[in-house]
Amino acid sequence: MNSEAHGITAANTDELGTAGLRLADTFVVANPYPYYEALRARGRVHWNDELFGGAWLFLGFDDVKELLRDSDSMSNARYRAIVDQLEDEEAKGVQRLLELHSRWMIFFDPPKHTRLRKIMARGFSRGVLESMRRSLTVGIQAHVDELRQQRQLDFIGGFAQRIPLLAIASLLGVDSSDQADFIRWTHDIAVYMGSEVPDAELIANAQNSMVEFQSYFDAIVRDRQRRPLEDDLLSLLVVAGPDEELLSPEDLFAQSTLLLFAAFETTKNLISSGILSLLRNPRTARMVADVPDRVPDVVSEVLRCESPVQFARRIVARDFEFGGHQLRKGEVAAMLIGAANRDPLMFDAPDEFRIDRSPQAYLSFGAGRHLCLGQHLARMEAELALGRLFGQLPGLLGEPGLTYSWNINPGFRGLAELSVSL
Repeated sequence: MNSEAHGITAANTDELGTAGLRLADTFVVANPYPYYEALRARGRVHWNDELFGGAWLFLGFDDVKELLRDSDSMSNARYRAIVDQLEDEEAKGVQRLLELHSRWMIFFDPPKHTRLRKIMARGFSRGVLESMRRSLTVGIQAHVDELRQQRQLDFIGGFAQRIPLLAIASLLGVDSSDQADFIRWTHDIAVYMGSEVPDAELIANAQNSMVEFQSYFDAIVRDRQRRPLEDDLLSLLVVAGPDEELLSPEDLFAQSTLLLFAAFETTKNLISSGILSLLRNPRTARMVADVPDRVPDVVSEVLRCESPVQFARRIVARDFEFGGHQLRKGEVAAMLIGAANRDPLMFDAPDEFRIDRSPQAYLSFGAGRHLCLGQHLARMEAELALGRLFGQLPGLLGEPGLTYSWNINPGFRGLAELSVSL
C-alpha cells in the first residue's frame, strides 16, 4: 500500500486553497507539499483563520529562519495556548499535564531558557557523543545483521524505532524491558504536541502518559543519585561539578522527558524517511553503498525534503510589522518548516531529492536560541543507520516490493508502516 496514491497532487493546488482542508487530514499528512503550495499562493506571509485556531502563517525559507531566530518578537512561552482553547470543565481535567509540560525548556524565553539549555548541554559534549558513536555502531550493526536474515523487512518496529532507543538507553538508561511503555508514552505526547488543535481526548491521553512517565523516571533518578554512571546524561545532571548548577527535581524531570520524547520521535521519523527516500531513488541508494562518504549528504537532503518537524508555533511577543503585515502581541504565529524547506525561491526543483545541492540548507532542527540541542546526535544515528543498512543489504538496491503509509500527525510527520519484500 502506498498512502500517497490517492493523496493530493500539484495539479489541483489551485482548488485546494479554498477547499477547507486541514493539516491533520489524512491525505494531507501523507503528502502535505501541494497543500503548502496552495497556502503559499495566498501569500508567503498571511493570516489564516482556518489553521491553528487562527494564526499568521510563514512559508518562505528566509522568513521562517529570521523569525525562528527573533526571540524578541516571537515568544516560545506558548504552552497554555492549546489548553486555553478548551472549555473550562475540560481544562480542569488536564491541569497536571499543564503543570508538567509547562516546565519544558522549549516553552521558555531567555534568560531561563539559556540557563536550562546550558545545563542540559553537558550531555551532548564531543566526548559523550563519541562514546555514544561506539555503542551505537555496535547496536546498529546487530540490528542490520538481524534484517539480513529476513525476507520481509519491517523498517519501523524492526529498525527505525530501535535506533533511537539505543541512544536513549545510553543517555538516560531506559531498560529494554520497558521500551513498550516508553514507545506508548512518547506516542501519546507526540500526537498531542504535533496536532494542529488537539481535542480533549488527545490531551487526556498525553496527561496520563506524562504522569506514568514521571513515576517511572523518578525511580531512575534516585538510582543515578546513588550510583552515577560515567558519560550518562542523567548522571551528569544529578551530580554537579565544582562550578556547575543542579536542576530542581521538577526541572530535571521536565527537561529529561523533553529530550527522551524529542530523541525518540523525531529520530525514528528521520531514519524511516531516509530509508524510504533511498528506496524511491535507487541510483542514490547505490551511490551510498559504493561511496559511504556521501551518507551525510543524504541525511541533509532527507532533513530538507521530509522534515520530521513540519511546523513550529510561537506567540507574537510585541506589535511589529513583517512582510507588509502588522502583527499584534498575543497572536499565534506558525512557521511552516516543511513548506520553507521546499521554498522555490530558495531551492531549484525543490520537490526533487538531490544530494548534490549546494549549499545544503534546511530548518528541520530550528534556528537561533532554540536550535535543537540533540541535532548532532540525531544526524549521527541517521548516518550510521542508513550507511550500514544500504551498504550491507544489496537486495535494497534492486526493486524490492515496497509497502508504506504515513502517520496522522501533521506536526511530527513520519511513517507508520514501511516494509519491503526481498
